[in-house]
Amino acid sequence: MTKYYKIWIILLSLLFVTICPITAHISLAYDGTVNNNVKIYSVYDNNGHFLFDRDEVEVGDEYISPELIKYEIYAVSEKNSRAYAKQIDSITLPDVTISPRPSQVSSSKQIALYMSHNDESYIVGDGVDSIYGAGGIHDVASALKGSLERLGVNVYLYENMHIPHDSYAYSRSRVTAKSALAEHDLDAIFDIHRDGASRKTYVVDSNGEKCKVRIVIGKGNESYSENLKLATYMLAVARNYHPWLFLDIYMGKGHYNQDLSPCALLFEMGSHMVEKSLVEKSVPALAEVINVTLFGTTLHDDESIMIGSSSDADRTVSDVLNNPITEEHFTLEWYNIVLLSICGVGILVGTYLVFHEFYSKKHGMKKLVDTIKGK
Repeated sequence: MTKYYKIWIILLSLLFVTICPITAHISLAYDGTVNNNVKIYSVYDNNGHFLFDRDEVEVGDEYISPELIKYEIYAVSEKNSRAYAKQIDSITLPDVTISPRPSQVSSSKQIALYMSHNDESYIVGDGVDSIYGAGGIHDVASALKGSLERLGVNVYLYENMHIPHDSYAYSRSRVTAKSALAEHDLDAIFDIHRDGASRKTYVVDSNGEKCKVRIVIGKGNESYSENLKLATYMLAVARNYHPWLFLDIYMGKGHYNQDLSPCALLFEMGSHMVEKSLVEKSVPALAEVINVTLFGTTLHDDESIMIGSSSDADRTVSDVLNNPITEEHFTLEWYNIVLLSICGVGILVGTYLVFHEFYSKKHGMKKLVDTIKGK
């Protein structure tokens, strides 16, 4: 009995390990210090040329400029509110073609919006840069919701409070983001913010004043690669629709809860120095780029993208990022099926042998029959 019993226990343990993989991970949502007084850092390259300004800057953060040059911040001076960045790479946006076929190739479209920093507001429009409660950023998020809905997107706006605006606001908003993803079959989830920067950083004159949008991605999350792909797809699409729209891509050390989805981004909707009404005027352009990128753009094997599709088999950006199909995926899937089958058969055989040996050697078959009959 001892021999069969040990085999049975080993197989049972192996089955448990196979069907119960440890997928959970502990992630503390600390995303840097908070500058409640909107302290703005000016960032310069090695030659002393001004690059951009921003209220939260740390050594190791990265930045992709409008010229598609990638920089890394290597020094931050608290004394004079300056930071310095070195060029480390350059990126190339995917080639974009426009199909004569209808550009809308996806009909099921679901997006969630939420605000980790509910207090963020606009001096011109709200009177202050921060409100303890629902600040002006809620109005901007609501405007984005309306613009997306007019394009046929189902939008779930979560106005849950995550105040105060401290180091653990992202821990509180993580609960909201996880709830949104659990409640709906989302294509994407966006955290809506406003930046701390000068007005000139965001405002551009393109047939009238418009407010740009900064995309922020957390380097410290497991979906970073997919998040960055989505951001670059949006940049590529925007150049065909609204070339002025995006300011840049900023990659901070935190994760900003973007590990929860391959299609999670943080949008900085202007800064506290930009008029809220001007920010809201630019929202329809962002909504259009989001809609076209996620639901009206297809990917090709050569990494190029097509606005529209060339065949019914083409897959949208949303579909590819949310449902990747890889050879490794199929290999792992078959491996699990075979392993589960072997374990299942082994446990059945082991259970039978243990049962048979127990009653054969210790009690005998006659004893078993008497036991069943209640004798």
